Amino acid sequence: MHEPDDEIAQHDHDDEQQRRQCGGDAVASLRELIEDDRPHEAIDLLEPLAAQYPRVAPLHHTIAAAYALLGNLWSSLAGFERAYELTRDPVYWEPLARLYGQLEMNAHAVHAFRQLLRWSSRRASGDTAASAAAAVIAFEIMRQNRRQS
Repeated sequence: MHEPDDEIAQHDHDDEQQRRQCGGDAVASLRELIEDDRPHEAIDLLEPLAAQYPRVAPLHHTIAAAYALLGNLWSSLAGFERAYELTRDPVYWEPLARLYGQLEMNAHAVHAFRQLLRWSSRRASGDTAASAAAAVIAFEIMRQNRRQS
């Protein structure tokens, strides 16, 4: 006879496996739609999955990328923010900084830029790509601010 706690643990394990499957295979297939310049189709397929599995960061990341391609920056920002909330992965600071800058949310852009610089300076590999991206973002923000002045 199964104990109720065992059944709950098994359900949680099964749910986690479904999340991983959904976050891996399905998202990889749908990213192909985005690469094939069909972001509307990807969004139509991904949003119901994200509603069903709201804690699967790759879903939110892929939706955010699709919205960015469509020029829907606010929806893209919401997706990248959600993916960051779920993972706390510093890789999201770059798209967040870029979107904040494009949406003229300059204080947020500067914060994201600083986080990106902090993260890139801590990386042991000495990878300068993130630092270069951060510099480009900072330049874009400054250029936008000068245009507004």
